[in-house]
Amino acid sequence: MTFAGLLILASGFLLMTLGSIPWLAPKIAAARHNLTFNALRYSNYRWFWLNGATQAMAQGMQFLILGWLVLDITSSSYQLGLAIFAFGLPNLLFAMLGGIIADRANRLKLLISTRLYVSVLIFALAILRITDLLEIWHVYAVVSLLGTVQALNGPARMAIVADLVKRDDMMNAVALHTMVNYIPWLITYHG
Repeated sequence: MTFAGLLILASGFLLMTLGSIPWLAPKIAAARHNLTFNALRYSNYRWFWLNGATQAMAQGMQFLILGWLVLDITSSSYQLGLAIFAFGLPNLLFAMLGGIIADRANRLKLLISTRLYVSVLIFALAILRITDLLEIWHVYAVVSLLGTVQALNGPARMAIVADLVKRDDMMNAVALHTMVNYIPWLITYHG
């Protein structure tokens, strides 16, 4: 886990703790109009936000390991580029469909099922690697499926924010959610 990830988690836990102290709660309520983290006053959103932070860090580690795996198998940066393309193409093609599904389906069940699918796919890849049966086409297939699952997960994550906060705090909640999703990527790739 990166230092930035630890800072994000620590700030989230600190805000959750401060919001639950009885004698401090009225002071926090009086200062709510000035808080940058206004949406974090909703308990379910706080848990969702922390989950988003850990998911973003885990996804960054997942891509690091998948890239390393491709380079270990093939020693080719071209093959690594193809693996990245294999993730991005279904993600791009199915993102609109993922948005439609996120608007019509139970978002929580959709999020849970996509995380389970990702776990199963990564576990299958690990089993293939441990048994020395892993070939590059397995990685391409799993990465393509991961891109498809991400096309469902991304819109559902953004859409569920509306279910967790009141309308007045929607803009703040979306901004915090976007921040927690992209800061680990910026630090990982540009830090």
